[in-house]
Amino acid sequence: MKKLLVFVIFILFLSMPLYAAEDSKGFNVDVVLTSTATMSGNPVTVPGRDNIKIEAHVVEIAPKSGIGKHSHPYPVLTYVLSGSVEVENEDGTKKTFEAGESFIEDANTWVINRNTGDETLKFLAVLYAGKDQKTFTLKE
Repeated sequence: MKKLLVFVIFILFLSMPLYAAEDSKGFNVDVVLTSTATMSGNPVTVPGRDNIKIEAHVVEIAPKSGIGKHSHPYPVLTYVLSGSVEVENEDGTKKTFEAGESFIEDANTWVINRNTGDETLKFLAVLYAGKDQKTFTLKE
């Protein structure tokens, strides 16, 4: 149980995806961590999966801008640091998350992230994937 808690806390303070494609403009992604090892030097593992990497991204999106359709091979934890983000799933449903809120994007689902507000949106995203696997895919 303690190992699971440590892993969840580790994930919470890490990453997200690079995006581009349709409707993408006015954003910046700062990859603050890409690692296949813990702070102790041990390989990052999760139940049923070895050789994974974890990435932490701090993403900024200018007002009235967004990140086009993208997907991830595994769920992505997102924590909104400032502003608000509108997330549109491939089925057209939209949800808005404000500063201080967190959410998890679905795996293998096309999503669009938009800043519909008047201030810069900033969020922390935590992603993981196989060691040699992309953490995101851009829709062409």
